[in-house]
Amino acid sequence: MKRLLLPMVLIAFWSCEEEKQEEPDITPPTVSISSHSSGQSVNEIVTITVTTQDNEGISKVEFFIDDSLVLTDTESPYEHEWNTTQYEDNSEHIVKVISYDNSDNSTESQPILLIVDNSSLYDCAGVLYGENICGCTDSTAMNYDSTATFDDESCEYDTVDCTEVETYYTENVAPILESNCTGCHSGPTPTAGLSLDSYTVVFIAIKSGDVLDRVNRDQGSNGFMPNGGTKLSDANLEILQTFFDMECDQ
Repeated sequence: MKRLLLPMVLIAFWSCEEEKQEEPDITPPTVSISSHSSGQSVNEIVTITVTTQDNEGISKVEFFIDDSLVLTDTESPYEHEWNTTQYEDNSEHIVKVISYDNSDNSTESQPILLIVDNSSLYDCAGVLYGENICGCTDSTAMNYDSTATFDDESCEYDTVDCTEVETYYTENVAPILESNCTGCHSGPTPTAGLSLDSYTVVFIAIKSGDVLDRVNRDQGSNGFMPNGGTKLSDANLEILQTFFDMECDQ
């Protein structure tokens, strides 16, 4: 009887041990994003760090940006280097992670919202990490900046009252045109459709630069003005140039 009892006890013991070993791991890991809090602004390359624990060990952590899987990390520390310069400035993004233990139990972290703000990384020309110097690049402007590498449309010019411009036209420009140009460029059908018999049309024509170009060409050359006439004197050419340089909001 004693000889039979011992094997039965051993069988019962082994049976209990097998039942204990076969119990599955159903405890999921704990996980949270520890490096940032929701609503925080980020820039450049930021490190998203995760804190996760499990009684059986962690097998992997998946990182998601806006529900898109961007990295699977299988080694501690569980981190993701997120390059925010690839995203639009002032854009909002949802970041979350999922941690898996060695039994494939998983836990999803509380998602956080991060705001990308790389505005300080752009230069005045809108170039990321650029080194442009913004300013007025027009050497004829009053506020010309010789060090500027990008024109920011800040140029300012010396302007005069339109009355002064019109007076200069009447007293100086009109007599030159009447003596040399209006014979062809006036009336209902002016040559080449160019009329030079009033202040308004002359101001526009002179500002276009075409008239100055033609009167400064060599006499007799193609396009020379006055056509078939004598080249204007240096004094008259200087008057037209002065009129061209005068600024006035028409």
